[in-house]
Parts: sequence; C-alpha cells; structure tokens
Amino acid sequence: MADIPVLLGLRGFVVAVAIVLAAGCASIPSAPINEPLPEGAISGPAAPAAATRENSIIVSLSGGGLRAAAFAQGVLLALESRATPTGDLLDDVSVISSVSGSSLTAAYFGLYGREGIRQFRERVLLPGFESDLQLSLTRGTCTACLEPA
Repeated sequence: MADIPVLLGLRGFVVAVAIVLAAGCASIPSAPINEPLPEGAISGPAAPAAATRENSIIVSLSGGGLRAAAFAQGVLLALESRATPTGDLLDDVSVISSVSGSSLTAAYFGLYGREGIRQFRERVLLPGFESDLQLSLTRGTCTACLEPA
C-alpha cells in the first residue's frame, strides 16, 4: 500500500471522480450505416400506402387471456356489422396490434379471415381452448396449429 500514491485529500478525490464520470460521457463519433429504402421498395400489406388509405382504422387490442380473446372477437364482429358505402368498417382496418389473449384472435383473423372470426367462438372459446394447449414444441404440435380447421 505504501507504493500507491495517495491523492491529496478531498479535493483530489473529487477531481478523480469527476475525471471518471467525464470519461463515461465520451463517445466515438460514428455515421449511421443504414440508408433509407428507395421509394416503392416495400410492397403488399406492409407498404406504408396500404396502411394509410382515406379511411384507415388501426385496432389495438389488449391482453387478458380468453376474456381478451372474446372481447377482440366482439370488436372485429362489431366492425364487420357497421356498413359503409364501400362495404363495412372491417374493410377499413389497416393494422391490428395485439398482445397476449387478443393475439389469439388477431392471429386467427389473419389466418382465416372473416369466416374465421365468425367461427372463433365455437372453435376456440367454447371448447376450453386453454385446456388443450400443447406445451411441447415438437414438430407435430407446431405444424398442427397451422393446418386449416
């Protein structure tokens, strides 16, 4: 311990702490490596223009298990039941954001469309869906989920 120089009191300690803190704020300048995509590079449903029509609806659904899944189904059915000059409000849905239980409904709608939403109660909610969940990730259980009903 005698070989290590001792800082000069409190003033030396404060200076040392200030140097350490200032060093933590240092950064290395770097230019961004990503470049914007050229116009028209994204097509299909992910294209920005596809989500911003004259009448666009963005639906955000919360979680909460099967109750949230049932509520999400009710929201989508209610949108389908409201007529517009060009169809119904479900036609104007551009984006669906969901978490937890409502993601089940959103995924079912994404896979099976309108008919899937109409059948969702009988096929998923009433049979006690949670009791039939597969907890293993074997090839058979993963592919069975994606097969049409």
